[in-house]
Amino acid sequence: MNQQNNNSGTEQTENKTTVQTTPEEWKITEPKKALMIEALTKTLGVVSLAAEQAGISRSAHYNWMHTDDQYKAAVDSINETTLDIAESKLFECIKQSDFKAITFLLRYRGKSRGYSLHKETDFEKYTVNYLFKNRESFEAVMKTKSNP
Repeated sequence: MNQQNNNSGTEQTENKTTVQTTPEEWKITEPKKALMIEALTKTLGVVSLAAEQAGISRSAHYNWMHTDDQYKAAVDSINETTLDIAESKLFECIKQSDFKAITFLLRYRGKSRGYSLHKETDFEKYTVNYLFKNRESFEAVMKTKSNP
């Protein structure tokens, strides 16, 4: 199986991405904080689940975020990794011509090109509302392009 490690602490295989421990420079030496970092890694940054698994309160986590720069850096890295995973899944959906994924990306990253939720008179044909109204024809074009 093909595996790659990157600086964000993830391991990518052919079909799935798993989160590893944080990089060496972010190793937390205090046992409770280290337990929480490990739990956050396993839960992809979901604080309530991680706190329950680590046996600490959510308020302790947030206190550490404000008082311990090394802890905050480790948590920020976990959150960035989670976003990377989500974005890669979004792009997988887009490659499979998933209409909802395509409109989501256009709605939030295509604004500078005129894609938006609001009808714009000069760019009406590029708005997300237009795409929704003409979904069937859009999907037919996408199927034609993917099946030459």
